[in-house]
Amino acid sequence: MFMVIDGSDLEQIRQHLETEIYVFENNAKKEIATFEALGGYAPAFGMIGTIMGLVKVLSNMDSPEKMSSAIAVAFITTLYGVVFANLICLPAANKLQLRLEEQLLEKEMIVEGVCSVRNGQNPKMIREKLSVYLSNDRMARKRAGKRRHRRQGGCQCGDMAVNRRKTVPTAG
Repeated sequence: MFMVIDGSDLEQIRQHLETEIYVFENNAKKEIATFEALGGYAPAFGMIGTIMGLVKVLSNMDSPEKMSSAIAVAFITTLYGVVFANLICLPAANKLQLRLEEQLLEKEMIVEGVCSVRNGQNPKMIREKLSVYLSNDRMARKRAGKRRHRRQGGCQCGDMAVNRRKTVPTAG
């Protein structure tokens, strides 16, 4: 925003903001890739535990009690690997990916808004231009927040509260 205040060239402002978005996106993709990799490696580690459990089973062929505990370890490590991958790592990666997409859209909206302000566009036109970026869900939450704010005695931003009485026509 300081570049706008300083009167910098529009292309210079846009390039700077897009570079910030690019760096942000790359950092977020690295975080997502970490969770995706963990989701891929976790079942393999579970299989390693299974193999170790089976080796223990084979080494305890003379004792059924020890064999049963080794078999349990073999099966449970596979389960741990699959659970860790499918209930923690991969859903986390998916959630981070969705958040990244939302944040990128928000940052694109900011670029458009800053450039519009720099061009001296009418604020109402800027609002219309940027409202396209907001999903229906986000706009509904925003409206609900404004209504809640008004009910709590907040600023009414120029809106006048008018008491309207219904008039009932009388017979006659």
